[in-house]
Amino acid sequence: MFKTRHNVTKKMWRNLSESAYTLYIIHPLVLVSISLYLHQFDFPALLKFLIVAVAGPAIGFVLSGWLCKIPGIKRIL
Repeated sequence: MFKTRHNVTKKMWRNLSESAYTLYIIHPLVLVSISLYLHQFDFPALLKFLIVAVAGPAIGFVLSGWLCKIPGIKRIL
């Protein structure tokens, strides 16, 4: 019953799915950039880790969504 009624893809999930490969390509750059930025602050290591763990994927998906909207890039990524 669940399979027949709820077998639809929401727009948000479809967009995230389409930009997943681009995120895979750019995520090291995003994570390293955030880590290097946080290096200047005197926060505990666990707090820095949590910030990178939460902000990294969020920023990465936003960037990959923007990159996928550039004409010609979607064909490559």
